[in-house]
Amino acid sequence: MTRMGGFIFLMSHILDFIDEGGRILNGHGAAIYIHPDVVEEAYGYELSFSWTTDIKAFATKTPDRKTPGKHLLRMQLWQAAYILAGRPLAVV
Repeated sequence: MTRMGGFIFLMSHILDFIDEGGRILNGHGAAIYIHPDVVEEAYGYELSFSWTTDIKAFATKTPDRKTPGKHLLRMQLWQAAYILAGRPLAVV
């Protein structure tokens, strides 16, 4: 998946689900506010989406450091998109 492909994957799954009346909940059961720019916001408006390259590596190797809190929304969106795509993520 390219960086732009990751963006399109997130946008299509997340926004289509919301448009159909769905809600995405965080780990505490509260709804995450989803708006048209939510993916850009999650990436801090860094539109090269370079972080997407890093996250692909995490599919096969656990990160060496704890993920910063500022990445929480990104992680929530990726997890939700994969669940919506029928490919839920599992921590092993």
